Amino acid sequence: MHRADNMLDLCRKGMGIVLLNKAPILPMLTEDLVAVDIEPRIITHINLAYPKNKQLNIGARRLMEMVRVAGR
Repeated sequence: MHRADNMLDLCRKGMGIVLLNKAPILPMLTEDLVAVDIEPRIITHINLAYPKNKQLNIGARRLMEMVRVAGR
């Protein structure tokens, strides 16, 4: 079972609310749950982690290049 599934199940059982990204959970929502946008909008930063002393494969290197260019 997916971790989001577990959290949504706890929410269904009345054990609180869940803070999740909306898009990935939309297929998991049933008529007993609703996903709402939060106001004011929450902005966060995400990071990439990779092995320091290991050569990255070509896909990972391209992603790192793309992210660095996009961040400038």
